[in-house]
Amino acid sequence: MKYFLITQLIFWITVASSAVIFFFFYRFYFFLRDPKRTITQGNNILAPADGYVVYIKTIESGELPISIKKGNRILIKEILEND
Repeated sequence: MKYFLITQLIFWITVASSAVIFFFFYRFYFFLRDPKRTITQGNNILAPADGYVVYIKTIESGELPISIKKGNRILIKEILEND
């Protein structure tokens, strides 16, 4: 009886650890994927990392570019951490 409980314990520990290892490798694989992208011809603007371009503005000379994220205005010098 004791031998049966020990083998069952070893079996379930092996199953659980295998599931955890599979889950992390599966997530890692999808993190590093390189999907095929279709880029149409023409004067296109592409968003990085499969995002969306929601606004394009021409910046005049002397004007500081800004990024607005979650309602917060972020100056480009704050993003680059220099002037």
